[in-house]
Amino acid sequence: MYIIHRAAHFLVGYDSAVMAFVFLGGWIFFAANAVRDPYRAQNKSLRRCACRALAEPRLTAAFAHALPEQYARQWRAFERGGAERPSLTFEFVPMRRKVVFLHLFVACAAVSAAYVPLYFYLHKGHYLVFQGVVWLQFALTIVVGKSLFVRKEARARRIFGTFVAQLNALHKGGANVLRQLDCMRKNLCPDTLSKVSELLRKNGLRGRRTAEEQRKINDALNRLLQSYCRTSAGKG
Repeated sequence: MYIIHRAAHFLVGYDSAVMAFVFLGGWIFFAANAVRDPYRAQNKSLRRCACRALAEPRLTAAFAHALPEQYARQWRAFERGGAERPSLTFEFVPMRRKVVFLHLFVACAAVSAAYVPLYFYLHKGHYLVFQGVVWLQFALTIVVGKSLFVRKEARARRIFGTFVAQLNALHKGGANVLRQLDCMRKNLCPDTLSKVSELLRKNGLRGRRTAEEQRKINDALNRLLQSYCRTSAGKG
């Protein structure tokens, strides 16, 4: 009882200072949650990996391992699964919204609530006004924080979509060359070598593609040449 009496005496005697600190604490809680972006590191990683992959497509696999773990796992699944394009394997992973400085919020709410019985005991109207202002501030923090988080997640989804689209673009060129080489191997003719030469001239033997795609193209080219040599030897 003595502690409660002393606490009440302090809250009443220094009510202006206490209310100011509670109000300030509410704004700190608001600012900390408004500024915090759980997707910030992920966005930087995706952008950095995309830029490096565009500059050095054959090293995309090495850059991909620097991605956040959830997307590095998806890249490994793409490499092992043999999907037609990365977008069939990659999927955006949403993050949970984490409230920071929650202890500060609880402390401010507890101090604010302590003025409710004091209002009924002392009948000081500004205590009731203080309650309304503080809880309105907290409600605003929750609503605005949620709205900002939704916007940050939408932005992260756009960055992720751009990243996957760039991977698709890098993968598409190699896939087209593979299909054409396979078609030529199945339909050998006297001018096959000329067609292969023209295909490589247009697309480049080492174009903008990943190391895995380059390896597949080299293997397909070797199989085509072996088939052509066997066919030519059989005719000879």
